Amino acid sequence: MPETKQERAERQAIMNKKMGRDLSPENLALIAKQYTSRQVFSKTDYSAYSTARRLRILDEICEHMLLGTSVNFPQFALYEIVSSLFSEDTVRFNDRTIIRPLEIDVYVKNARIGFEYDGSTFHQNAAKDVTKDKICEEAGIKLFRIKEENKLNPVPSIIQQLQNHGFGVSGIDPQLIINSCITKMQSVDYFKEVISRYISFAEFKKQEPRIYRLIKLNPDLWELTDALQNAHRRHSDSKLLAFLRAAKTKKDIQTRPDLYQAILKNKELKEIYKKLPRANANKKGA
Repeated sequence: MPETKQERAERQAIMNKKMGRDLSPENLALIAKQYTSRQVFSKTDYSAYSTARRLRILDEICEHMLLGTSVNFPQFALYEIVSSLFSEDTVRFNDRTIIRPLEIDVYVKNARIGFEYDGSTFHQNAAKDVTKDKICEEAGIKLFRIKEENKLNPVPSIIQQLQNHGFGVSGIDPQLIINSCITKMQSVDYFKEVISRYISFAEFKKQEPRIYRLIKLNPDLWELTDALQNAHRRHSDSKLLAFLRAAKTKKDIQTRPDLYQAILKNKELKEIYKKLPRANANKKGA
């Protein structure tokens, strides 16, 4: 008969006491309260962090924490979307308890549905994927695979693939998902502090590639790089669309060369621009 969660916790607590440290679930919860992110918790006290993970109470005691920027963003975005679809169910992120020792990126407990995000970096071994598919099938778990189609902004593709699998995601706003994920990963103050370490945009991009890719997805965070030397301007689609809707003529658009060039590089926005008159109709007829 497999040991219960309580029995496993008691056994682990006895082992820790023998080593001179009490890492019971109660003490782990107190230790966890000292940290604001899992990233810092893991780096500062890996013993407590790993013990909590083995006891399967990590999510519970880290509920108040930010996830940190080391978390896999596409996987987390997939988790956020699936959580919104199964709000009445228990949805687990990076679950290692169902098909141990293998991991399921996102697992819906009662529905017995799993989701894997097949990124190009970690899914180059097809044999391992086939093995996981077979194990899930034998365990009665329906596993859906989401392929990496856009490395820079994976969220729209994730939503589209879920829709192709028959899930009702048509009303989900990709930008809201992106913003929600980043907010749960790190605070605005954290991003400000990281950016403030650099003088030039090029150096920031080189030294902080993970942070760079994250803030590039969020227009508000991207504006934090404006103070850097040679900052590269990037305008969100929503900002460009609002600018287009406010314009009455093509000439209005052309008064902002940076926005004008960005619009021309976007196929859909370019079509909207083409429909604008060249000059104000009232002035032309006067």
